[in-house]
Amino acid sequence: MQIKEQLRQAGLTENEAKIYSALLEHGPSQAGIISRKSGLHRRVIYDTLERMIKKGLIGYISKNNKKVFQASNPSRVLEMIKERENIVNEIMPNMMAFYKQTKEKEETNFLQRQTGA
Repeated sequence: MQIKEQLRQAGLTENEAKIYSALLEHGPSQAGIISRKSGLHRRVIYDTLERMIKKGLIGYISKNNKKVFQASNPSRVLEMIKERENIVNEIMPNMMAFYKQTKEKEETNFLQRQTGA
């Protein structure tokens, strides 16, 4: 399995996976080079790069008034997964409470239909 597909399974979008893997393989690059290496249109590149910067997946430096983008340490991907897990763990009690309420209603309705038939 390719690294791009594994990154998608880890939670990156398809475009993020293409860009991140291109930066890992080819090192710091300008948007035009990333576009060629990833096969994505430049407009898609810029939109996706902005989202990736916000997520901490990539960073950039300015060289001669041009941005050169670089992949962050791959451990950042694992940190993102752990952050998502923490979010889910926080809301799990509420989700379980809703689930149990709904399940009880379903069982009550089912029993009422059975006895009323």
